[in-house]
Amino acid sequence: MFKNALKYYKFGKYHAEKMKFEYGKIIGSMNLTKNDELSVVDIGSGSGRLLHEVLIPLLPKNIKEIVATDIDEKMIDFSRSVNEHPKVIFNVLDIGGEKIPLHFQNRFDLLFSSYCFQYVRDLGRAFSNCEKLLKPNGELALIFQCKTNALYSTYKKMSRIDEWKLYMKEYANFVPCFSDPDPDSELRNITENAGLTLINYNFDPEFYITIPRKQLLGIYQSLDNIKLAAVPKDQQEDYNRDFVRSIAEEIDLRFSNGRIIDEPINFQVPTVIIHAKKNK
Repeated sequence: MFKNALKYYKFGKYHAEKMKFEYGKIIGSMNLTKNDELSVVDIGSGSGRLLHEVLIPLLPKNIKEIVATDIDEKMIDFSRSVNEHPKVIFNVLDIGGEKIPLHFQNRFDLLFSSYCFQYVRDLGRAFSNCEKLLKPNGELALIFQCKTNALYSTYKKMSRIDEWKLYMKEYANFVPCFSDPDPDSELRNITENAGLTLINYNFDPEFYITIPRKQLLGIYQSLDNIKLAAVPKDQQEDYNRDFVRSIAEEIDLRFSNGRIIDEPINFQVPTVIIHAKKNK
C-alpha cells in the first residue's frame, strides 16, 4: 500500500538544499508577528520528510499549527505513520480541485509548497485556491519546476501507445507551465487574477541536481500513480516496461545489456520561486 510513498521517502530529497536556500531567503524577508500565533499550510507535503527536515527548522517559534497536505490519501497515511510533531496535522487536499473545504478557508498566515505545482493541471485555479486558504495579508512561498515536466511529457508520449492511450488521454495535449516566450506576463496575470500580489519572483533556468540515474528513475516511478490507480495488475509489467522506455529520453537514462548504467547525471530542473501575498 505504501510502496510509492516509501520509494519517494527514500529518493525524493533531491531538492532539499534548493528548498532550504529559497525558503530561508523568503522567510527572512517576511515581516512576521512575534506576538500572535501563526497557522501554516504546506501543499504537496509528500512523504513529509522535507517538511520536518527543512521547513519546520526555518519557521519562527510562534507557530500554532502546521497543516501538511497532499492529494494522495496513501501518501498522507504514510506521512502520518513516519512523522511525529506536536503541531503537525495531516490532511488530504487537492490544491487544483474545484472546492476548498470551508474549515480551511481564510485560515492560514503562511502557505508553502515545493516542487508540487508542476503537477497541477490548472495553475490559475491552484493559485486561486491558495488565495482562499490564506488570511488577508497572508503570504505564500512557492518553488516548483517550470518549462519542463518529465513525468507528464512521458504520459503524453504514452498516450500515443494503443495499450495505454485510454489512461493517458488527458495528457495528450500537455504543455509544461511557463513554457511560453513571456513567462513573466503569464505569472503576473495568474497571480493578479487569483487576488494575490507578487512580492518577488525569480525564474531559475540553470538549476541542476547531481543525482544517480537509478535514483532519478526511482523518483519518477514513485510519482507515477497511473499504474497503481488504473492499469490492471496483469498489464502492469508491460506498462512499467513502456514507462521506463518512454521516460528514458526525458531524463537521459542509459542502458547496457538491458540494465541502467547507474552513473551520476547533472539533471536540469528549471525552477520558479514565487513570494506573494493575499490582498486585503
